[in-house]
Amino acid sequence: MRKAPGPSARKLPIKEIIVVVVVLVVIYYVYSLLQPGTTTITTAKTLSLSTNQTVFFKIYNGSTVALRLAHATSGTATFYMTQLPFLYNPVATVTLSGIGSVNLSTSGTQSADMNLHLVSSNTSGATFIISPLLSGLGIRTSSSVYFIRPVIFGTQTNSTVTSTTTISSATTQNSVASTSTTTQTTTTAKTAPSQSQVAINLMNNTSIGPLMLEFRALYQRDTACTEGVYNATYNTYYNSNPPPPISFANVSQFTPTNITITATSTSKADVFAVTYALVAPDSAFAGTVVGATVNTTSSVVTNVTYVGLYKSSGFDFTILNSTYAFQSKINDDCGAYITPP
Repeated sequence: MRKAPGPSARKLPIKEIIVVVVVLVVIYYVYSLLQPGTTTITTAKTLSLSTNQTVFFKIYNGSTVALRLAHATSGTATFYMTQLPFLYNPVATVTLSGIGSVNLSTSGTQSADMNLHLVSSNTSGATFIISPLLSGLGIRTSSSVYFIRPVIFGTQTNSTVTSTTTISSATTQNSVASTSTTTQTTTTAKTAPSQSQVAINLMNNTSIGPLMLEFRALYQRDTACTEGVYNATYNTYYNSNPPPPISFANVSQFTPTNITITATSTSKADVFAVTYALVAPDSAFAGTVVGATVNTTSSVVTNVTYVGLYKSSGFDFTILNSTYAFQSKINDDCGAYITPP
């Protein structure tokens, strides 16, 4: 006769189950405690944090992100940023100096979806701007960002929204972090940027700014395009060789090779006219294409207009964004030469 299992065989691990339940309850409690409120950011916001304070936010409808001001001095601030939950995701850490900015990914990928721009800082805290980056641009995260394992975030979570700016995207400039060794810390002194450079930085923070910077990088790269590669690329997208008068020689004359950015002073010391201009072999296809008025005191950009070739061609942001999305995916140094089908 088969012997029935004894009491020890049917005994549940009650103590282990209780421990697991308690741990889960504690984790949930801490998670809830450290997420008192989440700000949804759809346009640039100016925020202020004291040292060790944390703000919780989302870029559009993305995941909740925690941003902590870990350390601040006069002109320098170090931030930790991670996607919740804290104990699972890696932490991005970046140090900004002066009025530097950096492109970040809230999900920890190489494709940036926000820009962090330092406005001011001192030993007590920092003021900064978080700007969502436009989708489809494919802007990569800045090289000055690096990742570490989870850290303990501060429990002070109140931040101050000091203003909402007219900025809708952000510059692609990288920040510069101070360097250190195990025995000595060396900080590189930075001079304050000129007012014209401040104006350019603000202009690069408008919706058109990052797109123009991406076009500039594309144009500079594609100066290496050759006739053979151009013909092959054209055939790929149009299923035929370039028909006359379309040819590499002709297209090369009006394809931009660069974009210049200029800030010109006006009658007011803190107001500048900032322009983006195309550089091309044929002067008929060169010149200023975007302009705006920038006030460096109020950090307000107004009168963003499309002029010159962009105006005569009927280009607006939607068309330019679509064109860049197409051309940037052509990785053979001839993307700028191919008009979207």
